[in-house]
Amino acid sequence: TGGGNIAIRSWLEGSDSEFAVIGSHDLTVESDALGILLRMAHAFPEFGILGPKIEGRDAPDSQTLVDASWLSGTCLLLRRECITSIGGFDEALGSYCEDVDICWRAVRQGWRVGHCSSARVAGRGSGSPKARDAAMINGVRVKRLYKGNLEAAIEFGCIVVSWLRCLVGSALPFRSGPSRRASWSRFCSLSCLLY
Repeated sequence: TGGGNIAIRSWLEGSDSEFAVIGSHDLTVESDALGILLRMAHAFPEFGILGPKIEGRDAPDSQTLVDASWLSGTCLLLRRECITSIGGFDEALGSYCEDVDICWRAVRQGWRVGHCSSARVAGRGSGSPKARDAAMINGVRVKRLYKGNLEAAIEFGCIVVSWLRCLVGSALPFRSGPSRRASWSRFCSLSCLLY
């Protein structure tokens, strides 16, 4: 998010371009993807944030924009007027759920968020255990902020049930003690970070 915000500030302060693209470090773009997104952005000025189809993820095919509740930060086309009104990424979230947050803020300010599957990109994403934990924590934080305490508590409850299932599995006789202690330690430390 910090790098994305540096790019956003540079765009807003150093250019008069109506649009900017923020992409992940491992983004690959089909040759016509950005052109398609730009054409859609010009045709539909009520959309403040647009995103392409990310290969390997399920999404319905469409030749036009389809409203989305949020888009992956792998590749986002941002409209200047939208970003000026809502600000950049929330740096407290780091690299997980910042895309959900910025899209939900846009919608809250009256902008539409659109997905266009005819524009295609690819990105590897992250699969490390730390990434998964950060995504879960930030998912609960963002849900609490935008959907309320009840929705966040339900999300947290699902995480707790998942962790408890892992703990029970690690307590079985064929599992070693250090594995169980590591699972419990991870559960406790992540639970404290959530609230």
